[in-house]
Formats: sequence, structure tokens, C-alpha cells
Amino acid sequence: MSEIIDLEKKHLRICTLLDFYGSLLNENQREIMTLFYYEDLSLYEISQIKGISRQAVNSGVHRAVENLEDFDRTLKLVEIFFHNRILRARLGKAIEQANWPEVEQVLAEWRELEEPGKVDRA
Repeated sequence: MSEIIDLEKKHLRICTLLDFYGSLLNENQREIMTLFYYEDLSLYEISQIKGISRQAVNSGVHRAVENLEDFDRTLKLVEIFFHNRILRARLGKAIEQANWPEVEQVLAEWRELEEPGKVDRA
């Protein structure tokens, strides 16, 4: 059962990486990844569409996943996106409760996220 959950989490992660970085892949990789991850076609079906071997499709998927992971390690856009969502929710709740120290804390964290290491000169 946990293997299924792990596979689902991996699939979701790769789809998320595709959403963020798919445009950085070459056209062939992007097409293969779209067919495999979004259209849920098999390696064989993709090989028939693309006119290449099943092994070539498999290799293309693995290379594209490695590229997506490399992009994310470098750019960290997924992490920043989800961190922003959390901060936005915290900020809304703090404002709703008129918790001004929390508002200031969230804003400080947001500034640090946008410009790491920069000292606030206010």
C-alpha cells in the first residue's frame, strides 16, 4: 500500500516539475513527458506515436526527469511557490485576527524568501 502512495507522490512531483519547468525541456522531451505523465500513455504507445523504440522513449523519460530535477535544484521555484502559499495563508489569518506581530514576522519571512541574506534597512 505504501508503495502505491510513494508512486503516486512521485508521479505528482514529476507533474509539478513539468508544470514549472516543462518549457525548459526540448520539444521532443516535452512531448514524450506530456504523453507519458499527462495523457497516461504507455511507453509502447508513445513509441508507436513517435516512431521510435520503447527503450528510446524510456530513456527519454528518464533523461527528462533528471533534467527537471536539476532545474529544480538550481531554481527552487516549486519550493518558493509552496512557501509563498503558506506565507499568504499565515498573513491572511494574522490580519484577520489583528495579530500585528505575526504580520510583521510573515512579512520578514517573505522578504527573506525573496532576497535571501539581505538585511532590512528600514
